[in-house]
Amino acid sequence: MVAVFDNPLIHPVRTLLASAGRSLTEHEIIRYLQDSDASFPVLAVSARLALFQTHFLIMNALYQLQDQLLGEGIYLHISVLEITLRPITETAGNKLTSPGVDDELKRYYCNWDNFNTTDEQDVDRLLRSFWEHYLAKDRQVDAYQALQLEPGCSWSEIKKAYRRLASDCHPDRGGSHTEFIMIREAYEVLARTVGTDSGQGIVTTQ
Repeated sequence: MVAVFDNPLIHPVRTLLASAGRSLTEHEIIRYLQDSDASFPVLAVSARLALFQTHFLIMNALYQLQDQLLGEGIYLHISVLEITLRPITETAGNKLTSPGVDDELKRYYCNWDNFNTTDEQDVDRLLRSFWEHYLAKDRQVDAYQALQLEPGCSWSEIKKAYRRLASDCHPDRGGSHTEFIMIREAYEVLARTVGTDSGQGIVTTQ
């Protein structure tokens, strides 16, 4: 049984998704909520841990909304680069009731203890292992999109794209923390799949 808490972001996230008329990224949702002065119960002083807590709150709100909207005949699709409302279809319904990657993610983000007990060292470990543990190869498409690449490109092209985007988005250079994390996570996915297949192995992203 997962812990459920009164997440103040549920209502504004639902309002945004209903009015958007298109799919949104997590980054777009965060920017909207920050611009609309939504209440973020983020406690961390550390920027990196605060970013994790913000991300956790968004994902928790989305997964709680997914359950609420299911009863209204609406399927909330949740992925890294596409968060959108869809009419329930047989495929979507089967996905919700079948065990798999999404169930693991949902259990994680709906357990409030994971918010309360995660520290900065845990965040570092999550950054290194999150995509490998939960998403694996079936999230390669999202990873390629995050790096603005076509699937099937070479490992050298992936590294080049990552370095360029990471430099552009690095927080120390005035870039977005959220975009930088997304780019880094996408690179981790491909490092553990494409990089390994090419004989390069797991490489660092520092």
